[in-house]
Amino acid sequence: MHRLFIFCCFLQVSSSYVIFNGTVRAQIINLHNTFRSNLAFGKQVWIGKSKNYPNASRMFWLKWDDALATSAGKRAASKDWNSYWMIFGLPSLTYTPSTDPINDHDKESSYQLFTGNTYAVGCAYQIVTPNLGGYVVVCHYRNKGLNANTPVYVVGTTCSQCPAATSTCNAVKGLCVMN
Repeated sequence: MHRLFIFCCFLQVSSSYVIFNGTVRAQIINLHNTFRSNLAFGKQVWIGKSKNYPNASRMFWLKWDDALATSAGKRAASKDWNSYWMIFGLPSLTYTPSTDPINDHDKESSYQLFTGNTYAVGCAYQIVTPNLGGYVVVCHYRNKGLNANTPVYVVGTTCSQCPAATSTCNAVKGLCVMN
């Protein structure tokens, strides 16, 4: 299991949230892309299913987006996180709002990391229990566009459906890289 340590390298503080910078930002991107690479190659364990997720034919390499980080920071600052729980793993490869483990207006958020068309991420954090050192990290993703009862990503041979006009395949990572 990867742990993210965030005790240094912050870019900006805005009211009660912090946007990551430097080394931590690079770690966030690396962790996201490592997860997505494992997913694309069918090596990512499907928690609760005793098997791996199937290969993805089109899964994009994520890049950092400052606007998404600001949006994530505003979201982190707008919610009472003290009673919020996150469940990892998808109930199915078909996006169905009622099966999303996050039961509030962020319905799509738990699926965005898995979504093949997602190509950008921005994250921020907020301290939720100052005396205990507790914090919450919120990440926002682009391209959204999940539709109910549709696949989260297309299953198939890794990198076989990278759009030739706008991306190339990084064969080592198994991810489509936007031009």
